Amino acid sequence: MPETGEIAPILAGIGDRVTEDWLRNWLADPKAMKHGTNMPNLIDAKTPEGLRKAADLAAFLAASKLGGEKLPPPDPALAKAGGVVFHELGCVACHDQTADDASRVPLNNVASKYLPGQLMAYLKKPEAFHPFTAMPNFQLSDEEASSLAAYLTASSEGKGTELGYEFPAGDAARGAEVAASLHCGTCHPGLPGGVPSAPALDAVFKADWAEKGCVSESDKRPELPVMNFGEGEREGLLAFSKAGLESLKKDSAAEFAERQVTAKRCTACHAMDGNASGLDSLHFTTAGLAAHVEGLDERVDQSRPPLTFVGEMLFSSYIESMLAGTAQPRPRPWLGTRMPAFPAYAKPLAEGLSRVHGFEPGVPVKVEVDPALAEIGEKLVSAEGFGCTTCHGIGDQEPTAAFEVGAVNFALTPGRLREEFHHRWMDNPAAVTPGSKMPRYADGNESQRTDILEGDARKQYEAIWQWLHSQ
Repeated sequence: MPETGEIAPILAGIGDRVTEDWLRNWLADPKAMKHGTNMPNLIDAKTPEGLRKAADLAAFLAASKLGGEKLPPPDPALAKAGGVVFHELGCVACHDQTADDASRVPLNNVASKYLPGQLMAYLKKPEAFHPFTAMPNFQLSDEEASSLAAYLTASSEGKGTELGYEFPAGDAARGAEVAASLHCGTCHPGLPGGVPSAPALDAVFKADWAEKGCVSESDKRPELPVMNFGEGEREGLLAFSKAGLESLKKDSAAEFAERQVTAKRCTACHAMDGNASGLDSLHFTTAGLAAHVEGLDERVDQSRPPLTFVGEMLFSSYIESMLAGTAQPRPRPWLGTRMPAFPAYAKPLAEGLSRVHGFEPGVPVKVEVDPALAEIGEKLVSAEGFGCTTCHGIGDQEPTAAFEVGAVNFALTPGRLREEFHHRWMDNPAAVTPGSKMPRYADGNESQRTDILEGDARKQYEAIWQWLHSQ
């Protein structure tokens, strides 16, 4: 399973990035600070010893500095512009500003967490110290990142989670000992306390997890971490323990993709398998942030491509470039809720999405163009034919009609679209994407243009395909 190679956040230099106060609270009760976190409770903050450990470990981490450039805090005057960025990107699909919705990541601790200027740096490159983060990289400009940081700071000021603990003064030297005793280095690279001689998995699977260890509810040993399990996760682990570790060796790329669609919250923005995206029901809640921007609704209030057939539609090489953030130009530059990047997952997730639909991962296949068919295809896409160029541009040639919502430029087709999907899409777009604005040009292979290629829709679509690859 690719996930077994993931690492927790790299904490080297964390003292340059976050406040010691936030670190104390996080270590005391991570679940209270961020519901849904995988970080276990390693100390008992209800005891004086636990509070001391949290304070010492926080002091140790806060002392870890890389000597980076000190950045200025975000300009509060940019907060209004940052609210527009927050709305346009659809951040509300994954984030809750009130910390009331357990299904989304809370933002109420942002102001108390980041040192001046560091939030902007994080927004520019979230994966810098956590390659496997679920926070995507939107490739924000400096202007966007600074204004968004200003908005998030202003909107969370004074709203941090109050745990009510009174921590003693922390000692960094003792904190290093705490880190070693809690085996922090097992998950966080570079910290003390790695476990190079962990028990063999065979021995671990012979034990009864329900009676002993981190998964057990009855094992009350104080040195055990308290896991922050979500609904059904404990039961799933117990079932897994009885099935044995062989399943770890039988993972498939398709199953990995299906897990990552959930883990990376892809359906927060994208509809899939007939289910609406989360953003569809949440986006209106932040509309007021951008109400003063004329015409913004035309850029934002539009459908994002569904994920249902993405592995059938696109070559895995193109999906990979989208996930890596290297696809240029953007296929849908009019979308305010632009596709972000997940660099660490780009290749395996792209391959998995192809395999979900039974396709071998691959790159575009060179098409030997038939000039005669390509000429017919050019006529079919023009105003003389189906009028495709009304909505679709061709390279630098703009579409002939101006709409607030564009269509993918035809010049990108050879590098992204599979031929099988092209034919299925052309045959009946609404059957592939219900509600699509793409019209249907034939019924039962009988084309509306009976005067071209004997009215044979399949042949006409092939002619268009030939023309697309002649550009």
